[in-house]
Amino acid sequence: MAHTPHRSPACANCGYDFVAAGGPNSFCPNCGQENHDLNLSFGHLVEETLEGLFHFDSKFFRTLGLLLFRPGRLTRLFNLGHRVAYVPPIRLYVFTSFIFFLLVGLLMGHDERRLVDTTTQASQAANAALDSTRAAVIQARPGLDPNILARVPNNIDSIEVGRVRFGTAELERYARNPSPERTDSLIRSKGVEPTFLNRLALRQWARVRESTVDQVRQRLTKNASISMFVLMPLFALLLKGVYVRRKRLYINHLVFSLHLHCFLFVLVLAGMLWTEFVKNDWFDWVLTLAPPVYLVLALRHVYEQGWPKTFAKALVVSVAYLLIIGFVMTSVLLLSLALL
Repeated sequence: MAHTPHRSPACANCGYDFVAAGGPNSFCPNCGQENHDLNLSFGHLVEETLEGLFHFDSKFFRTLGLLLFRPGRLTRLFNLGHRVAYVPPIRLYVFTSFIFFLLVGLLMGHDERRLVDTTTQASQAANAALDSTRAAVIQARPGLDPNILARVPNNIDSIEVGRVRFGTAELERYARNPSPERTDSLIRSKGVEPTFLNRLALRQWARVRESTVDQVRQRLTKNASISMFVLMPLFALLLKGVYVRRKRLYINHLVFSLHLHCFLFVLVLAGMLWTEFVKNDWFDWVLTLAPPVYLVLALRHVYEQGWPKTFAKALVVSVAYLLIIGFVMTSVLLLSLALL
C-alpha cells in the first residue's frame, strides 16, 4: 500500500487551523496545499522511501506481467476504469522508453570498438585483394597499358557524394578543412559546376567523416526517442480510422498505442541483451513472430471483433504503420546527420 502521510494540525503555507475545522485534512481547503509534514526524522524518511519503493515495485511487476503475457488485457482494464492497481500508461511508457534508449546507447557504445576493428580489417582485406588482382592482371596481360592499371585503384578507392565521384584520399584531405573555396574547387576539379545540393552533400560528408561514432550514435538515439512521440499518436490515429464505427474515444486508442510500444521496447531490448550475452540467434524468430501475433491478440481482446475482421484490420494498420515508420526514421537519419 502507499505510504501514510504525516499530517500537521495547521497548514504550513497559510496557517489554516485543521483542528478547529474538525481534524487534519489531506489538503488545505483554504490554499490547496497538501497537508504532509516533510520535517521528519531520518528513520521516518527511510520508512516512507521503502514503503513507496515496494509499492511501486508491486504495481510495476503486476503491470509488466499483464503487458507481456496478456495482450490487450492492460488496455481493457484501463478503459474499464481499473487503474489504481497498475502503473499509468504514460508513466509506464516514460519508464520503459528511458530504460530502452539508455541500454541501447550503452550496447551500441560497447560495439563501437568492434565496429572500428571490423572496418580496419575490411579495409586491409580490400587493399590486399586489389594488390592481388593487379598482380594477376599483369601476369595474364603483360602488354597491358600501365595507365589502365594506374586508374584501377582510383576507380575502386572512391566515394560518390552528391552524384559526383571523389577519390577517398582527396576527400580525407578536404574533410580536415572544408572551407567554401575548397568545396567549390574540389567540385569543379571533377568537371561539375558547384550547385547548392552538391555543395551541401560534400560539406555534410565532411561533418560526418570528422564526427566520432559516439557522436553519431548519441544524435541518432536522441532523435529516435523524440520521434516516438510522433509515431505513437499516429498509430492511435490509424486505430481510430479502422475502428471508426466502434465509437471509441481517441484516448482509448492512444492508451492501446502506449501499451503496444511498451511491449515492443521490452521485446527488442530482451532480444538485444540475448544476442549480446547468450550469442544465439534463435531469439530472432521471437522478434519476428511476436509483434504481429501480439497485435492481433491485443486488438481482438480490446475491440472485441471477430477473428477475420481483426486479422484484416491488423494487416491494414501494420502495413500503414511500417510505411510511416520508414518515412519517419529516414527523416530522423537525415536530420541527425544534418545536425552533426
